[in-house]
Amino acid sequence: MDKHLLVTLGSDNTSSASLRYVRGFFSNPAAVKLTLLYVVPRRYEEAVDSIVNVEAPEGGVMARSPVNPEVHCAACQAVLDAGRRWLVEMGFPESNVETKLIANRRGTVRDIAHEAVRGMYDAVVLGRRGLSWFDEMFSDSVSHRLLWESVDFPVWICREPDFKRSGVLVCADGSEQSLRVADHVGFILRGEPRHKAVLCHIDTQTGPGAEAILRQAREALTGGGLEPQRIETLTVAAKDPVKAILAEAERGAYAAVAIGRRGGKPAGLTRIFGQVSLQLLRGLSKSALWLCK
Repeated sequence: MDKHLLVTLGSDNTSSASLRYVRGFFSNPAAVKLTLLYVVPRRYEEAVDSIVNVEAPEGGVMARSPVNPEVHCAACQAVLDAGRRWLVEMGFPESNVETKLIANRRGTVRDIAHEAVRGMYDAVVLGRRGLSWFDEMFSDSVSHRLLWESVDFPVWICREPDFKRSGVLVCADGSEQSLRVADHVGFILRGEPRHKAVLCHIDTQTGPGAEAILRQAREALTGGGLEPQRIETLTVAAKDPVKAILAEAERGAYAAVAIGRRGGKPAGLTRIFGQVSLQLLRGLSKSALWLCK
């Protein structure tokens, strides 16, 4: 089964991080399908309606933008086309890369989440603007509850891709979320021999034993399709999980750190992502952060 990723792009240069990360991570591009997504700012949505035949809400007539919407949407599509050409030049089959231009209906993050659920992608890839988008989204205490229910797909946030990095550091704490992220990593790494998975348990001496936790996580990795010989385990005794994970991410030069995002009833970014994953989101730079609910 091919992996299918939704890769978000924007008008600024930071969007290239998501493209460069995907290109550098996968050594078998023929087994990866990519949809490049551009969410056009609200003031240009009239032009998007005419281009991609999206029906106006409630059948109403949208006011024209003071800025030429046709020109702007052409520029947005040009960003997508340039990204597609670059990926094809880097070895991705033309048939595996498609582009999608959509109007901003709900806010950027909501629109990305809506498309991710609709398209049933294996992951959503965000560039360096990913954190600022989530900051903006969750500053609205009324709306984040609905998004919490809909964002049940893996999210990758990458800032400064480093092609020399390899492997995924998989955080294992025995939770259902950590098992789901292990299964996701197993699926993504299948057919990618350049990468190994390192199961990392931070022993704070306050939870269950490491042996059982690592065994369950290993089973989740192999269940996702990863060969047992490509799995390593690591137990680190530390009182501060965030510092320990960040230190190991640098020491091992991993391409990604994968963690299950915990948090119950949402009450802001900390509760949405959990304290550890939010601090990792802010602290990682060269390693991408893979989040699974």
